[in-house]
Amino acid sequence: YCIPFGVVHAKTGAISGSDTSASQVASLGLEFKYLAVVTGEQRFAEAANRAQCALERIMPSNALIPVNINAATRTAEGAISVGALGDSYYEYLLKQWLLTRRSESRFRDWYKLAVDSMIEKLTFYIDGTPY
Repeated sequence: YCIPFGVVHAKTGAISGSDTSASQVASLGLEFKYLAVVTGEQRFAEAANRAQCALERIMPSNALIPVNINAATRTAEGAISVGALGDSYYEYLLKQWLLTRRSESRFRDWYKLAVDSMIEKLTFYIDGTPY
């Protein structure tokens, strides 16, 4: 299981740094799965699944994953964001579920768990009224 590096020289294959983001990994997963659909070559979907499985291994129980991922160590680091740099990850989970014709329910389940966790973490009450 591997997480793709964020910056790779297309011609030489040289890697620049080990940081990537959960959004980048999810975006590549979505794109490679679609590439498999249009080319008929399952190797693209298999590569996407390997990366997604690596993310699953580091995903916390509430599905809120930190923005920064160290591809070399396969660890999640730093802040969690549901805004800038982080929101795309959750969007791509839902899109992957839809792209698979709703057959890979793990993406829907992770999305739902993450949204439920966001609501739990971001909602507060004043005099019994939720905000």
